[in-house]
Amino acid sequence: MKRFFIILCATIMAMGTWTASAQEADTNLLRNGGFEDYSCNFLGCAWEDWTMPLGLGTAEESDKIEGDAALCLGGNIAGMLDQPISLSDESYPVGRVFRMTLNYKVLELPADKTIAIDCYWEPKPGGDAETMKMHEADKLQRVIADSPVEGWQTLVVETSKPEKSAYFRVRVHVDKNVKALFDAFSVIETDSIASPEGGGTDTIPGPPQTDEWAQEFVWDNANPRTLLIEGFDNASHNMPWSNDGWQNVAAADQRPWWGFESAKTQILDGDGKFVKATAYQYATPSTGTWETWLITPPLDYRNAAAKTFAFSVMGQYLPDEEDSTRLEIFYIDATDASNVFWQNLTSSFDIPKTSDVTEKWVTFYLDLEPFAQTMADVFYMGFHYIGPNGNEGVVTYYLDDISWGRDDLPPMQGIESIQPSAISSQKILRDGQVIILRGGHEYTILGSER
Repeated sequence: MKRFFIILCATIMAMGTWTASAQEADTNLLRNGGFEDYSCNFLGCAWEDWTMPLGLGTAEESDKIEGDAALCLGGNIAGMLDQPISLSDESYPVGRVFRMTLNYKVLELPADKTIAIDCYWEPKPGGDAETMKMHEADKLQRVIADSPVEGWQTLVVETSKPEKSAYFRVRVHVDKNVKALFDAFSVIETDSIASPEGGGTDTIPGPPQTDEWAQEFVWDNANPRTLLIEGFDNASHNMPWSNDGWQNVAAADQRPWWGFESAKTQILDGDGKFVKATAYQYATPSTGTWETWLITPPLDYRNAAAKTFAFSVMGQYLPDEEDSTRLEIFYIDATDASNVFWQNLTSSFDIPKTSDVTEKWVTFYLDLEPFAQTMADVFYMGFHYIGPNGNEGVVTYYLDDISWGRDDLPPMQGIESIQPSAISSQKILRDGQVIILRGGHEYTILGSER
């Protein structure tokens, strides 16, 4: 069995994103956000503090998140769920950020039908309503479901209070013949002030659970790849990801790696599709640690045109100090499938772990050329997410642009500027060793200062 040790070169690709970090208040500014207060008669049901078409809503007592009931909305006409929140400047200054949380579950969603949010800020008397409605419209007015998806979904959107505003209006629209459950809505004031760019983030931190994933590893060294380029273009939002030859294994039998489409949530700068791993569960105390693996197809070392393995990673909701959640990187030699060798390479990577690098993409290049004598002819690379489940497991990791054998990656020697980067960096070859120059200091490719 062949064994080896890897060194690597890492460069940072910055994607600046503002993130609220202050402690949030716990007062729900929405009234009847749990849809507990309602009354029914022969004409239908009505929910206190909410406006909706009479007869379009019913109470669901068995499938709910909290309390006694959820709202089941939808039918043979389109409908709008609506509530305004008065937010005076005296109590809530301009620039204050509010976190809106919406929980919904799709029951019926025919083709070409959608569920959308149509939230916006209303102006003070005499103000321009159309101009006010454009404030952060890309986040507040958009489709949140256009295809069936299993289980409860959680949408979180942060919005900053604009000048000359008086109300924030929470609105959810369902098309004709669409039916969905709604529960545990909230709008909470945070202690954050918006950034000059408009501030705020949004996400779907708690994808639904499903049993559509592998629970055991399968090692098939036949037909190894001399070239692998995976950009996750086939990802479906919040659904288990799969592609030919890849293994997506939930070792704790709870949740695999999920697809992610930034265009559907706009929580991150830029557009694209990735995969993500998270153990988050809304309003659920942690009951243990969850693990999930994403493992490449078999890779051909001997016949690959180039010997570099590359990938990009980003962390989200990272803590101020490292906690128990982590992303690990493994080299895997399954030449003997009955005695698979796993080498943990994580200590060689500067994987994002803390809030100062949250929502920043980092790209790693692993040069395996020096290890030709000890490399297995066929090998795998594995990404291992491990962390507490429940509402403690908010830390999320994203992967993109995984490749092996590409001959068009940045060269591993000579002088090359690394862009973009928060600090100007260069890498050079000196005495046979790759050195990174950053901020007037020299670092080895393992990250320690020389």
